[in-house]
Amino acid sequence: MKHFPKRQNNGKTPINFGLAFAFDNGEALSNLIDLTLQLSLPAQEGASRIGGGKERLGDPRTETEAMRAARLGQSGFRADLLQSYDDRCPLTGVDMPEVLRASHIKPWHKASHIERLDPDNGLLLSVHLDLLFDKGLISFENNGAIKLSPRLKSAVIGAYGLKQELRLSKVHPGNLPYLEFHRLHVFK
Repeated sequence: MKHFPKRQNNGKTPINFGLAFAFDNGEALSNLIDLTLQLSLPAQEGASRIGGGKERLGDPRTETEAMRAARLGQSGFRADLLQSYDDRCPLTGVDMPEVLRASHIKPWHKASHIERLDPDNGLLLSVHLDLLFDKGLISFENNGAIKLSPRLKSAVIGAYGLKQELRLSKVHPGNLPYLEFHRLHVFK
């Protein structure tokens, strides 16, 4: 994304088209994507409408505070899941927090503000399972049994050690409506 045309807007104040930026690593890109998703959330109460019906927060300080609150909420969400699942993936038993992700069952972009921070809308999954779960390539039955998508290649199934017998060690009653949503609207 570094090579935008060197043109300028010829209005009252010249403005270059595009932005030039690069990423040092995948985490930096991931942080930008997370920030972009947070900024595209519906505006909070008191937001002003600006041109074309797009909602925006009127004060950049409010946006920063909202982003900070969202980050704090997400760290609380993760802490709740670590505690709920005894610091281990309920599918693999991996107990190394550095490779565990607080995964939303009902995706962040489809969830309400309350659902986004609801620990019942979360699973603590090993990083590779989190990716498969987010992409709808695996899901779980109400009893915790894994569902494998027919789109999963046998090489991936073998490499990740996925078997039909795998089952979550814990399924909380509050997880059930979220798991149903995932199976109906995310699982492929």
